[in-house]
Amino acid sequence: MLRGFEKARSQVNVRAGVAPLGDAFGHAVLSRLADDTERLSISSGATPEQLRKIPAATVLPADAYSLQLVEAPKVPDAEIGEALRWKIQHLIEFPVEEAIIETFEMPPPANPGASPMIYAVVARRSEIESHIERIGAADIRIDAIDIPELCVRNIAVRLPQDEYGVAFLHFNDDFGYLTITRGGILYMIRRIELQRDVLAEQLQEIALEIHRSLDYYESQFECPPVSELVLGPGDESDTLSASLAENLGISVSKLDLSAFFALESELSPREQQDCLMAVGAALRDDSGRHRAAA
Repeated sequence: MLRGFEKARSQVNVRAGVAPLGDAFGHAVLSRLADDTERLSISSGATPEQLRKIPAATVLPADAYSLQLVEAPKVPDAEIGEALRWKIQHLIEFPVEEAIIETFEMPPPANPGASPMIYAVVARRSEIESHIERIGAADIRIDAIDIPELCVRNIAVRLPQDEYGVAFLHFNDDFGYLTITRGGILYMIRRIELQRDVLAEQLQEIALEIHRSLDYYESQFECPPVSELVLGPGDESDTLSASLAENLGISVSKLDLSAFFALESELSPREQQDCLMAVGAALRDDSGRHRAAA
């Protein structure tokens, strides 16, 4: 994601992801075997020994960056970074000269007169350096940095429902993350300002947020309606699933990592929930669709 901090790496069949988890980290190791089977192991707390020997992507904490949706600057590609600095300088609380900016484009809107939009990930260089130092203390070979929203996207595009359009919702201790994808394309990201320990008290509010997002997706891009919402794993998913199905009028299902990967050991919904961002980081796509301005 943040290519200013990436290092050259060789083609490998094993990738890892490391994501903040309170005062510790969640870890995921994804191995692609010769028969195309993908084996996944996850853990939290102490760094597994195997993680010190393979390349890994890490995930920035939610408070270490901001995600801004802005109109795409009408300038040549080589000038986008400078144009964005001017555009977002009043949206951040530190000198723009200290910012690392990464962008990813959104699909063009259906209305020909509407302006193309672009997401800008803005992080203070010192925040990134501090995060890397914290990870480095565990002797992990970090070669890329991602953000939670795109880790969730990495999982959403793996869902079979993505072929026709799917909403994917995952809550961690701090926020909820909603993506809408179709055919491997990301159409929407929304961060929901709710912690998972109060979800049962905010079911109506969550349904309203998702409903608004689905309406925006259909109107902005003139895409067929999303017919299914997939929930990330978690102990509260049964209550949330029933409420959203009733309030949204669409099918709601729950993600189980064992349906997609050969797991090294059986994992509870809570264990999957805690390490889902790390799994998304291990699944990151290096296709070069992001543009950075260091």
